[in-house]
Amino acid sequence: DACPASSTAEVEAVFLEEFGKHPTELFETFDAAPIASASLAQVHRATLVGGKQLAVKVQHRPLQRTVPYEIAGIDLLLRCVRWLQPAFGFRWLVDEVKENLPKELDFRMEAQ
Repeated sequence: DACPASSTAEVEAVFLEEFGKHPTELFETFDAAPIASASLAQVHRATLVGGKQLAVKVQHRPLQRTVPYEIAGIDLLLRCVRWLQPAFGFRWLVDEVKENLPKELDFRMEAQ
């Protein structure tokens, strides 16, 4: 809950980019204020037509664009540490992040 929340405009932009619709076109109700925010996404309350209540996870917009740079930064940092301290054996960390972070950002995989 300590992570900053995306603005209402950013959340609406995610819906428009992903679905071509505003959240109010997809749900009977959609609370603009998130109930929680974490590093990758935030969660909003929503209601479907018919009354079923949902928790809707919305990814923070900049992630898709910044993640490749963050992975490259981790890679560079670990290469520098390895150069300074050859016994430092954390190269596996970069490989793990490269493989798994894109999966974490693909909410379709999470839904399966």
